[in-house]
Amino acid sequence: MKLSEFKNTEKSQSKSSENREKEDKKVKHTNKQNEKTIEELYSTYKNMNSNELLAQLLKQVDSQKKEGTFDFDNLKNSLNQVMPFLNEEQKNNLMTILNQIK
Repeated sequence: MKLSEFKNTEKSQSKSSENREKEDKKVKHTNKQNEKTIEELYSTYKNMNSNELLAQLLKQVDSQKKEGTFDFDNLKNSLNQVMPFLNEEQKNNLMTILNQIK
């Protein structure tokens, strides 16, 4: 291997390392943004009772339906993944809500 080839390989590895560091920083930043969003949502909804929460949910669904962004099948698939972790009462409540949204 020529010295010039070695030098180019070293630069390539260095750039790869820099790219990984940049990607790691992006992921950390995104995670912090997600945490902030979750905290804000929690703060918004934490003092609402079940009727108020349901009203908010139905309002959001209605808005998404009007915008054409509501995907019932995707929602149903996501909920099916959660179902095994719920007790019977929770499953029944969730199915009731799902039927109201439909």
